Amino acid sequence: MSDPTIQELKDLILGIDKRNQELKDLVLGMDKKMDIQFIELKSDIRSVEERLGGEIKRVEEKLSGEIRSVEERLGGEIKRVEEKLSGEIRSVEE
Repeated sequence: MSDPTIQELKDLILGIDKRNQELKDLVLGMDKKMDIQFIELKSDIRSVEERLGGEIKRVEEKLSGEIRSVEERLGGEIKRVEEKLSGEIRSVEE
C-alpha cells in the first residue's frame, strides 16, 4: 500500500471543497424556495382573511337588518296591545 501523493491529497481536498460548495448551493436554493413558499402562503392567508372579513361583514349587515325588522314588528305589536289594553281599561272604567 503506497502513501498518497501530495497531488492526490490536493485532488481529494478539491473534491471535498467542490462537494461542500454544491451542498451550500443546494441549501441556498432550498432557502430561496422556502422564502418564496412563505411569501405565497402569507399572500394566501391574507386573501382568505379578506374574503372572510367580507363574508362576516355581509352576515353582520344581514343580521342587523333582520334584527331591525323584528324590532319594528315587535314594537308595532306592543303598541297594538297597549292600545287594545288602554281601550279595555277605559271600557271597564266607564
